[in-house]
Amino acid sequence: MATKSSKMSISRVFFLVAGLLLIVKFLIEGGVPSPSANVLNFIVGIFTLILILGFYGFFLFGAKGCDGVARSAAPAVLLLILYGRYSINFGNNNVNSILGAIANMAWILIILCGFVYLFVHSKAVGMVLSISSIIYAAFVVISYVVMLIISLTSGGKFAWAPFVGMILLGSALSLVGVAAFLNSKNKSLMGL
Repeated sequence: MATKSSKMSISRVFFLVAGLLLIVKFLIEGGVPSPSANVLNFIVGIFTLILILGFYGFFLFGAKGCDGVARSAAPAVLLLILYGRYSINFGNNNVNSILGAIANMAWILIILCGFVYLFVHSKAVGMVLSISSIIYAAFVVISYVVMLIISLTSGGKFAWAPFVGMILLGSALSLVGVAAFLNSKNKSLMGL
């Protein structure tokens, strides 16, 4: 009796891990507030967490009508849209206006190409998603480091939560970029 083995590509694993990292980021950054502060906010936080976990679980274990790439990329793309935006700041208004605009363009490309990529797995869309994700991840890390240096030199203290949030977001963006690249590299430029 032959056994049926199902192999998942590394790009699909990267998309799924990126989604998990974004869920952890959501939780670390206060996704579910304390019930003692405000009961309504706690209920909304629990509701949001259940929806996010349900959506992730549906695409991980269900969604039989979707292809493998859509099943693995959908949670990561949705969570990037909802919780992936980073407050880019380089400590100088002139620098912020230029680099912030470039980061904003990369963010818009991630959202648009990520959404389109769920339906059309073309090489062009995948490569733009890949490059924009890596660029935005670099902007997130650089912005955090610059603001940390400014904060520490002006007498501030190091905080673990923003550091971990930045690591999770930067890692998730990098994984999305690598996964989109790996999934798109062997496709024809405009083909499906």
